[in-house]
Amino acid sequence: MHILYIHQHFATPNSASGTRSFVFSKKLLEAGHKVTILTSEGYLPQEYRRLQHFEVEGIQVVNIRSGYTLRLSFWKRVLSFLKFVIGAVREGMRAPADLVFATSTPLTVAIPALVMKFMRNIPFVFELRDLWPDVTVELGLIKNRMLIFLARYLEKTAYRSADRIVCISDGICQNVAAPPKKKITIPTGCDLHAFQAGKDTRWKKESGIKEKALFVFTGAIGEANAPDYLIEAARILQVDGQHDIAIALIGAGSAKERVKSLKVSYMLENVYLYDPLPKNLIPKVLAAADGGIILHGVSRLYRETAMPNKFFDYIAAGLPVIFNFEGPLRDQILTHQAGFYVDYRKPEELSKTLVMLFENPEIGLKAGLRARRMAEEYFDQEKLAEKFVMTLAEVVTA
Repeated sequence: MHILYIHQHFATPNSASGTRSFVFSKKLLEAGHKVTILTSEGYLPQEYRRLQHFEVEGIQVVNIRSGYTLRLSFWKRVLSFLKFVIGAVREGMRAPADLVFATSTPLTVAIPALVMKFMRNIPFVFELRDLWPDVTVELGLIKNRMLIFLARYLEKTAYRSADRIVCISDGICQNVAAPPKKKITIPTGCDLHAFQAGKDTRWKKESGIKEKALFVFTGAIGEANAPDYLIEAARILQVDGQHDIAIALIGAGSAKERVKSLKVSYMLENVYLYDPLPKNLIPKVLAAADGGIILHGVSRLYRETAMPNKFFDYIAAGLPVIFNFEGPLRDQILTHQAGFYVDYRKPEELSKTLVMLFENPEIGLKAGLRARRMAEEYFDQEKLAEKFVMTLAEVVTA
């Protein structure tokens, strides 16, 4: 079968972003299927950003240039989403396809998929990585009532029209208003070959980090990721004289400039900021770390449903996870004793946990080993990709 795969933020291993779509597309190719990706330039490696049509390891890619970057204002982002929708409809109507698959966010990727379903009479599978628009409303990013109404109408239409709904977490599946038989959870999973449990401090030394303990925060630095919470925890560490603990943020996002400003205002010497790194360099970073930090902000829904890429990288690398979210994923981490929960309202809990792990490294090492076992048992990316391929095949043959 030929899958028309709509992902506005498609990334390759040379991109500074998650590679779920790349990995799952490769697995589709291995199974004898064909894949055409409709994407935009935002997360593509530099050498592809000006190309309209190209191939990556057998995957056909159509680049619809929409001008999207993480630094865009809200309304400019909306405009870039709409530009992508128009281009995706145009390209999708003439691309070969037996099934259209669209992965959100943004929610607007459902529009070209719905056009393909009804105009070309082909099955439609909708994937949810976040719950839009509810999370953005909770975060205060969308306040316009008409925009909220339209977004919710699109959401309901997509759920009703999809032949199958793939959720990346159980928390998301629990919050999707659709029949249980229509929904399936397929997490992104862990690359157990690229990431290995074991210590290698070279990246830490090369990056000029002199503190004895290093805790990392990789990926998006946006409002949903509680940047003020993290900076406040770092400030508490410095005030308390904990000068042997460093926090490194590797990534980009709408809140990064504010993080830089707060670092200067508080004169924080224990916070290090780095530009995003290609996915294939992240294993080296995590090998130098003593723990991985995942923070979610004031959105209750986001805290209870999100399953970020960094989680899979951390546990694959055998790092203990320090986190402040709730929901099924929290329960799983705590049940397997693979991480440490801190209250999202109390940054002092984060600072205390980092101190505890620094002063008792054996606790972190044991939690990290349990995290790696959890990755191997529940989140093997190869097995999850096979489940994904089977799911799409079942939809086409139904």
